[in-house]
Amino acid sequence: MVKSEFMISIRDSAAGVTFAVKVQARAKKNAITGDLGDALKLALTAPPIEGRANEACIEFFANLLEVPLFL
Repeated sequence: MVKSEFMISIRDSAAGVTFAVKVQARAKKNAITGDLGDALKLALTAPPIEGRANEACIEFFANLLEVPLFL
């Protein structure tokens, strides 16, 4: 059994799994910083304009999980 530092809800879906993410944009560095309720808390350096933070979130998890990036 693997003990997790964070307690977030991960749900199965037809495309894989889903989980909630709370993003703090314009942070000093990109990192997972904790959890907030049922969501994973993520700090990103990208600004929250023109979809940049959303794209940075996708790129962050693609790199972390070592999966191809689809934007």
